[in-house]
Amino acid sequence: MKKTSLSRSKALLGFAAVLGVMFSAAVSGAQVNVTTWHNDIGRTGENTQETTLTPKNVAKNSFGKICSAPVDGQIYAQPLTVWNSTTHKNTVYVVTQSDTLYAFDGTNCSLIQKVSLLPPNGPTEYPADCCFLAGGQCRTVAPTVGILGTPVVDTTTNTLFVVAESQVGLTGTPGQNCQNKQPPNGWVHRLHALDLTSGHGFLSEKNGGPVQIQGSVSTGKSFSSRNQIQRPGLLWLSGNPNQVYLAFSMMDGAPTPFPPGWVFAYDAQNLAAANYPKIFATTPTTGGDVNGGGIWQGGAGLAAGVDSKGGKTYIYFGTGNGTFDANESVPPNQDYGQSFVKLNADLSSVADYFTDFNALSDGCPCVDHDFGSGGVALIPDNTLTKHPYVAILAGKEKEIFVLDRAKPGRYHGSCTGTCPAMTANGQCDGTPPVCTGSDANLQTFPTGTKNYRVTPAYWNSSLYYTASQDSMKRYPLSSVCPKGKPGPVCPHNATSNDGKGHQIFFKYGNTPSVTSDGTNNGIVWAIRNYRALQGGNPATLFAFTADTLVELYDSTQCVIGGKPVDEPGPATKFSVPTIANGYVYVGTQTDLDIYGPVTRTCN
Repeated sequence: MKKTSLSRSKALLGFAAVLGVMFSAAVSGAQVNVTTWHNDIGRTGENTQETTLTPKNVAKNSFGKICSAPVDGQIYAQPLTVWNSTTHKNTVYVVTQSDTLYAFDGTNCSLIQKVSLLPPNGPTEYPADCCFLAGGQCRTVAPTVGILGTPVVDTTTNTLFVVAESQVGLTGTPGQNCQNKQPPNGWVHRLHALDLTSGHGFLSEKNGGPVQIQGSVSTGKSFSSRNQIQRPGLLWLSGNPNQVYLAFSMMDGAPTPFPPGWVFAYDAQNLAAANYPKIFATTPTTGGDVNGGGIWQGGAGLAAGVDSKGGKTYIYFGTGNGTFDANESVPPNQDYGQSFVKLNADLSSVADYFTDFNALSDGCPCVDHDFGSGGVALIPDNTLTKHPYVAILAGKEKEIFVLDRAKPGRYHGSCTGTCPAMTANGQCDGTPPVCTGSDANLQTFPTGTKNYRVTPAYWNSSLYYTASQDSMKRYPLSSVCPKGKPGPVCPHNATSNDGKGHQIFFKYGNTPSVTSDGTNNGIVWAIRNYRALQGGNPATLFAFTADTLVELYDSTQCVIGGKPVDEPGPATKFSVPTIANGYVYVGTQTDLDIYGPVTRTCN
């Protein structure tokens, strides 16, 4: 069996039990499971055990859409797959904004099971109408908010963990509720643990679930479901006990002071266990008129890994706009807005952090240079000899930040002035603070005028990153770059192109996935989305050669009978393709689309 990037980086995982892209113990051979956002807890997006799909057969006459499975709401979360050792097929799990979980046959779209995560008894509950959340702006998700964050599967116990949001006390369709302008009685987030073993109540609740997500921190700040969205993918870590983590950001339009970002940890064996949940707030300080610091990351899951050989595991993430005062020498100095946070796995405290010296200006709401608009990716351990433990992220600051996980860099700056108010059209009513200083991270890689709302993929000592309104770029990783320039991230040496001299652009960027057979036959997969909250254009699935980023395939190429036959449903924001065992899975606003080998003749 060939080595995967996960087996190369055992220290990254910190545990013997490997989540993410793993091999099913129930079958012989390399059958791949994708059980967490972007394939593994380092969030690398790579699957190095794909032997079916190669650059030779991923082409319009030999690869295409096999089927579509309709669903009852938008799919924002990444599809997950678990190899079924009985049927020898992938089971694909998708969740929707209607608070529904589906299980499909991953080869033909047939429905295996569908379950609503709304309470079957008790108060009337429906998916939350966006018009009643926070300020009712519906700029983030519309028309309803149900399940946003990608679930996580623990294959050792056949358990799927997922968070669903609902509103209490309203009936009727979302449009009718919004027109009536009669708000519901309240809002609820619940964490579910669902049994995936058909012999023990398939998709039934287990491990004490569901539990309502609620709580507060010692400073007095309390979690409010109305003002928070559970956007980042869930994280599961084995240990004593096994724990499942979930994170939140504020909903657009929440009142000031803006609610903080939150991290919750639950005992995965018993969601209702005593002394749980453990809770961390990114900006717990009370008072002031900013706070905030949501964990958004374009849907990226919290990353986890070690910072040294044999070291303990930490949790890593980036925060958005918000108060930062952790550099102050006197209390409260507990706010980590606009920062890279290295959090102890028990959520007791921040182990370390990095904050750009310009953060107090960039983090003003009217400036909106979110540091944490993109997700954190951990380079597999020991990829670079001089810097064996590296984290990478980029946001709206138009720079890629490269960090040593052992010593991220903290804060080295000073600012004069305060954040001005925001005008009606979202501009600054005055001058933002003026900051001076320097950054002590490993490397800051400027990217011009481009910003990021995505997470890079890693494969074969390269990063694949796509800024908004730009082509995808391949950035080699090396301690020393060409012409003697320092690394670890070197200038890009490939851009996504059609092989005829034309670059292929992605208006809002993309979070790619990479497949290969070890270090051979690398393919980079990406989805072009259009950020329409409802309706809009179909998504476009792309496949590129990993070395040169020359296009192999896209879902608009094959036309039969005068019509394109491969287009998926309407695109959702920040969609991530899932690839396992010869198939590609794309979630859209209306359906799950499955791609794989076909035989046909396109016009």
